[in-house]
Amino acid sequence: MKIPAPLRRHRWFGVPRWIVLGVVVGLAAFAGVYGPWSQPSAQVRTIIDGLRGSSVYIAPDAPGLVNAARARQVIGDRPIVMAILDRTPLPDADDDPRMVLCEQIAKQLPTDYIWVYAQTSDGKYDGNDCYGSDFPTPTKAGVSMDDFDTALNIGAQLSAQYRVSDTDLTPEIEEFALTFDDEASTDYGAVPTRSAAPDELAGKQIVLACAGMVLGTLALFLLLRLGGLELSRRSGRAAALRRRHTELSTQLNRIAETVINPAEPGSAAQAHRQADVAKRYVLALDQVEHARTAHELTDVEHEIAALEREVHG
Repeated sequence: MKIPAPLRRHRWFGVPRWIVLGVVVGLAAFAGVYGPWSQPSAQVRTIIDGLRGSSVYIAPDAPGLVNAARARQVIGDRPIVMAILDRTPLPDADDDPRMVLCEQIAKQLPTDYIWVYAQTSDGKYDGNDCYGSDFPTPTKAGVSMDDFDTALNIGAQLSAQYRVSDTDLTPEIEEFALTFDDEASTDYGAVPTRSAAPDELAGKQIVLACAGMVLGTLALFLLLRLGGLELSRRSGRAAALRRRHTELSTQLNRIAETVINPAEPGSAAQAHRQADVAKRYVLALDQVEHARTAHELTDVEHEIAALEREVHG
């Protein structure tokens, strides 16, 4: 496709300005999606990597408060995953630090329930859970995801409260899995299963994503620019048509007096000629009022020119 001259008129660094802007915006969009500030932390990436082949990630120096093997057994293929961390305190936050980390993991595993066992700055080692934004909504009428989550956590806590001890937190996840089955059977009709953890983007995929965003932005800029030019051309054509309308109306006004107040005819032929001119004048006036295209205005111009010659010739 040949690029119109107006698109090549303004250049930066010898390149059309719209191309430079398109590349900059495309790269900015790519950076916003794939930049380091939008990527999960090293801790979250390590946890996600550990969950690719298992429902439980356990840190090398994790305390023996949660039995990882038993947790894997009771979780099975339910959409539940666990991160069992060591005693390194999580950074303080406005919310429970375990919940903050849980929600970060949930962004990478949006269809799962996530449990995080970790220690906070107060020295307490405990667990907290959350669910991803794409966790299936209950199919039972009138039951929301919040309703399901509340019933699930309350039921699990009540069942585990007399089994959990300071040295064994495993019953917490056991009761959570059992309660999950009960609540899911009621609210979903069946127990959902876990999907695989997403693989990391390969280098080729990242390059293709970058190229796609840049090219997509360039295409959008080109379409907007061409659309603007077409709109400008249409506006110009409309203005030109209005000017021609005005000029033709002026021409008709110049011959209006002669047509409306003709001289006394000296013969029947002259009277017939004056009547024919008046008829043509009325038709030309109607054509001017209803002409919408350049071709129609050209036909009227020819008719008015002939009428002027007839009147003044």
